Amino acid sequence: MGGASGRPEPGETAYPHRDATFVIDIGTRWTPRHPAGRRPPAAGPDPRPAPYALPRPGGARRIRQLPRPGPHDWQSAYYGDNYARLLDVKRRYDPSGLFHYAQAIGT
Repeated sequence: MGGASGRPEPGETAYPHRDATFVIDIGTRWTPRHPAGRRPPAAGPDPRPAPYALPRPGGARRIRQLPRPGPHDWQSAYYGDNYARLLDVKRRYDPSGLFHYAQAIGT
């Protein structure tokens, strides 16, 4: 990512993947009017692994907040060694689970 955003060490922030050459953010939206066959694959349950969650060097992956769970070990894939620390923060500041989704810390 370069510049100031690439300076923190992996354990200094929640996001450990600071050595990425670039970051791509692809978004889409649809409405309930779209026929089920024309919705993007992430629009509903799908047991197949996400082909677009490509591994990065060191085993990291970068797909979050999809409506379906995956990859299998998303905690380490997304947060690396930071997950245990983030889980402590989550338990302290959100003990009732207000901020909850399929891949929220603590789920």
